[in-house]
Amino acid sequence: MTNLQRDIRNWWNTHPMVYDWKKTLQVDDGNPQFFAEIDRRFFEADFFAQRPGEAPFSNLIDYRGLKDRKVLEIGCGAGALAAIFSKQGVLITAVDLTWQAARYTKRRFDVNKLKGNILQMDAETPGFKDASFDFIWSWGVIHHSEDTQRIVSEIYRVLKPGGKAAIMVYNRNSIHFWINLVIIRGILCAKLITHSVQEICNRYCDGLIAKYYTPEQI
Repeated sequence: MTNLQRDIRNWWNTHPMVYDWKKTLQVDDGNPQFFAEIDRRFFEADFFAQRPGEAPFSNLIDYRGLKDRKVLEIGCGAGALAAIFSKQGVLITAVDLTWQAARYTKRRFDVNKLKGNILQMDAETPGFKDASFDFIWSWGVIHHSEDTQRIVSEIYRVLKPGGKAAIMVYNRNSIHFWINLVIIRGILCAKLITHSVQEICNRYCDGLIAKYYTPEQI
């Protein structure tokens, strides 16, 4: 692991993804209420990806078709989606760069008596055999890694023939990128005089680094 990737891991260990931007989470770490509140915040933010009355992200994930199939989640965070996969009968393997996220997810699975394989692992160098998974899921994760393209290559390697992946990364064609970061931060606040666009993204987004991509780039 490079020094930068180690720094990224340390950053996320001390800033775990629990959707507590304003430090208002008033429940104890790792109990059922803790996970319930994290899930509420997470799924409310991503309501657009859910069909009414169905599981979160049902617009993007064919849970029925994945029953008894092998699925890999890259960047499990506190385990919200990994738990849903398990409840839907999916053979889920969930990995995260940080021990903190792996600990949260293992705790969630223990509390809810769920089955799954939870691992601390760098997705740039996963230890899986070729053609191991039917489906790979990653939501807002790999753009925070040092070598995102290496992770993409590994995704192709560990997918079974005919397998599919659903990956969300930050959109370089988005209003947020051009208005908030480039125009407001970069031009109006004059940050582009002393900082590159990438440095502005790193400073004003979550994570130690945050990269934005077009569909062609990824």
